[in-house]
Amino acid sequence: MKTTFKSSLAVAFVLVSLAGCGGGGGISGFPDGPAAASIPNGPGVIGGPTLRAPKAGDSYTYEITGTLKRDLTDSGGNTTSHNSPITGTCTRTVTDDTLFGSPALRLTETMSYTPQGDLPVVEVRDYFLLVQGDGSVWIVGQKNNERVTQASPGYTAFMPNWSLTASVSGTASFDENIGLFSATQDVTTTQSVQGSEDLTSTSGAYTTWKTASSINESENYDPRGLIINNGNVSDGYVAGITRQTSATDWWAPSISSFVKEQRTVNEHDVLVQSYTYTAGTGGAAGSFTFVYRNQTKVANLTLVLKTRNLAP
Repeated sequence: MKTTFKSSLAVAFVLVSLAGCGGGGGISGFPDGPAAASIPNGPGVIGGPTLRAPKAGDSYTYEITGTLKRDLTDSGGNTTSHNSPITGTCTRTVTDDTLFGSPALRLTETMSYTPQGDLPVVEVRDYFLLVQGDGSVWIVGQKNNERVTQASPGYTAFMPNWSLTASVSGTASFDENIGLFSATQDVTTTQSVQGSEDLTSTSGAYTTWKTASSINESENYDPRGLIINNGNVSDGYVAGITRQTSATDWWAPSISSFVKEQRTVNEHDVLVQSYTYTAGTGGAAGSFTFVYRNQTKVANLTLVLKTRNLAP
């Protein structure tokens, strides 16, 4: 069983540029309601200074283009490299849910992409959101591999008010301990407005806020409990991840999402290559010895909004 936070790419900007009723009109998906006003030169959306909070029923589709470079180094120091163009789609949907019995919104991001000459990849990540009294939206939990964990503490993912001086930052931990199995994830995020810019995508014309964002993540997994309970962990089990992501986003707060994003993801993975177990004697606990290999990934991606559907 491989237990890891899925989304070496997907994680990237759900954390600081979370995505959130289209109608007819000159361009598919327009017009939206009064909060998404038309711009003077035709169908379009003014991003505006105030966030429209995400609602159950919101959905977005983005087109993905870019490159992915992967280097795999075995325990003997031998490295194999792959560098491929990638194409695909990213969908983000918002639904009603609960987190440990309390009402919450669930944001599901699914990234489907194919590195050239390789097999298709699908990565899914779920986040639990709460709208706060000041209009901001917090991440309060996440779901991974059917395990739900709560953020400690919750932190702002959507800024409520937008201006040339707006910024937000946050730090949280998602920890889980079940017997010998433990999983820890620490996240630090920043986002700041750099200016405003008009932008046209396949989904229409927008006035947007241009932002600079960053995420630093550290994830660690102890496989001993899985070995004891399941008898094995597969070659390639992820024991640790460090990931740094930076991005430029073009945000339209009136549609609860960004219109375009350019992101760079640098990731280093520690993978279990093999292990041995030595039984204890005289009632003492046994011990594990692990052999690891390393993998690095560098992804340069562009996401452009293709379609959107906003709940009334």
